[in-house]
Amino acid sequence: MTSELNRLIANYPLETLLQFVPAGVFVVTPDHKIVYWSEEAERITGYTAAEVMGRSCLELHGDSCCHDCELFDGAVSKPLLKKSCALINKQGRRLMINKNADLLRAADGTIVGGIEAFVDRTGLKELEVERDALRSVLNGMTDPIYICDRHYRLLFFNRAMDRLIGKMTDCPCYEVLYGLEHACPDCPMDKVLAGEQCRQEVHLIGTGRTYEVLHSACHFHQQPQCKLGVCRDITERLAIRQRLQQVNRELDAFVSMVSHDLRSPLTPLIGYAELLHERYSAVLDDLGRESVSEIRSTAEGMKDLLEDLLCLARVGQVPVPAEPVATLRVVADVVAELGEFIARRQARIDIG
Repeated sequence: MTSELNRLIANYPLETLLQFVPAGVFVVTPDHKIVYWSEEAERITGYTAAEVMGRSCLELHGDSCCHDCELFDGAVSKPLLKKSCALINKQGRRLMINKNADLLRAADGTIVGGIEAFVDRTGLKELEVERDALRSVLNGMTDPIYICDRHYRLLFFNRAMDRLIGKMTDCPCYEVLYGLEHACPDCPMDKVLAGEQCRQEVHLIGTGRTYEVLHSACHFHQQPQCKLGVCRDITERLAIRQRLQQVNRELDAFVSMVSHDLRSPLTPLIGYAELLHERYSAVLDDLGRESVSEIRSTAEGMKDLLEDLLCLARVGQVPVPAEPVATLRVVADVVAELGEFIARRQARIDIG
């Protein structure tokens, strides 16, 4: 069976075999003239076999090293493996390729040509450039950042996270960041991979700090679905918020106490003003009756103001009036209260 297979392989057309190779393949003479050009080479470069046959392969290369080709350099061992260089395709675009090359020898050992197989890695090179640019941006950020795949495996830490936690890639994020044995019960992975942005307040293990983590989807390496976590230290902000809440509670208590204490003397003041009006209105002149009325009106206004102050302390905002406010009446009351001061200064009040 083996001998029969070897016979079939030996008799199988070489050109047909080369078409099964997932790379561009070409054969050259010792003076670099192309004598064979595979279909994959046509697809990668855009040149047909008819366009390159008989031409020098050096015309297709775009970097200087290929003008001093190592294929036929006796000082360089063969085969050449995973050598990086460039080709210029038919549209004039520079392609970055990886190639393997070796010499072709006759039965007597004479070099009769060379064969090269190459693959286009331009797209991979561009991805590497983008990846390096992304790394530079993320490493330049002061916020700790990590990237993990859908299986929670850490793929990347920026420098800030490295300083905070240490390099622990290829480990589960829930273990490294939170010290858990299983995925966090509130992990937003599914929501993030569905396109949502999520925020969480978390405590990173060993830091004693609180972080707000913004989760979003990203593409990293060849992973189509990954989660990017940007961590911002909000420990001081939370402490300030707690202090403000405490101050607000104390202020509310103070306003409530002061309002109650100031309201208490107003009740007898209003009561005595009403008593004077009821019992002695007849014996008072116009100025006396007007003064008693002003005392009661002012005390009632003060009482209403304290009631509003208590309401404000309870709800935190002044409600919008349900009806228009009679501003002219308010202005008239203010002018009346400041009447003596206005007269002493000989001021003129114009009300439009």
